[in-house]
Amino acid sequence: MAGLQRSRLFWLITFLVPAIAVGLFWGLGFDGEITGFFRIGSEFPHSPYLNLNTARIVPGEVGHDGQQLALWE
Repeated sequence: MAGLQRSRLFWLITFLVPAIAVGLFWGLGFDGEITGFFRIGSEFPHSPYLNLNTARIVPGEVGHDGQQLALWE
């Protein structure tokens, strides 16, 4: 029984720590702007789901967001 409780506690901590960290970074570090997690460059075509008016786009850079955003299309 103690092993089962320890296992549940392990999985609860394993889930909660990253979820809380991401929530804090998103809410506090990026002011709720999720595109702040990605480096969006101007060299490749952007996803049609990306709002170009509010996204942080680095001019003259390739960025590393293309794979993630392309999967959502």
